[in-house]
Amino acid sequence: MFKNHTGSGSWRFKGLMVLAFFASFGAGAVPIGPIGPGLPPAVTTMHDFDSGISGWIICEPPLCDPIVVEGGALAGVWEKQLIVTDPNELPLFGIHPILEILQVAPGQHWKKWTEILQSKEWAWVGGSATLEVIGVDSDPIVDLMGNMLMFSNFVANADDVVVIFKEVECLIVDGCSTGPTIHEYPGLPEPGTLLLLAGGLAGLALRRRRTQ
Repeated sequence: MFKNHTGSGSWRFKGLMVLAFFASFGAGAVPIGPIGPGLPPAVTTMHDFDSGISGWIICEPPLCDPIVVEGGALAGVWEKQLIVTDPNELPLFGIHPILEILQVAPGQHWKKWTEILQSKEWAWVGGSATLEVIGVDSDPIVDLMGNMLMFSNFVANADDVVVIFKEVECLIVDGCSTGPTIHEYPGLPEPGTLLLLAGGLAGLALRRRRTQ
């Protein structure tokens, strides 16, 4: 389970997984969706900073039940705004974990999941992202391309609980004044989108080399 997970947040990760395991038996989850790769966002939710883990837990309060997610090919993305309402927690420095506890909507199954960072002040931490389908033996593939984090090679059927763990890092020297905004949906970007992103990253790298 999570054998690909590495990074400085390992001790936090183990504790968060215990929470996710017990939350997977919860009830009363609310639906989110349908969501998909279209724009603009179909659903926007806000999630407050949890000082106990120095990060964010995405679940349904008050018992941290899984959030039921319904996919839709022609729908917009799920926009999650990760906020910090306690001024004593600001600014944020360094690396912070994000744990999501989701549930596949009835009549659906997932094989892919995509998350896209919308905040230039934040970056994904490479090597720390994992996805687990509770009770199912799987070995998901995790791909990171710029601000895009993609999971594939797994199967989550109707009512399965999916736990996603990842970490983000604040890139601002003086600290970040809020958390990142993330766009998510069950699926992968179209090949054309990936080619455009790859071309943009290559151009940026070439520009940096020339300026050096």
